[in-house]
Amino acid sequence: MFNVKLDNIFKTYSEIKARKGNRTKYLNQLIVQLEQKMHRDDEA
Repeated sequence: MFNVKLDNIFKTYSEIKARKGNRTKYLNQLIVQLEQKMHRDDEA
């Protein structure tokens, strides 16, 4: 879907689950950036 190749998805998922603190940092950053873009587009 995003043209991202994950070699071992189960290992990657386990590593994400094992993170301390913010486990979905990429998704949170994506949300913030999308909201900022929509706000800028509303002002234009």
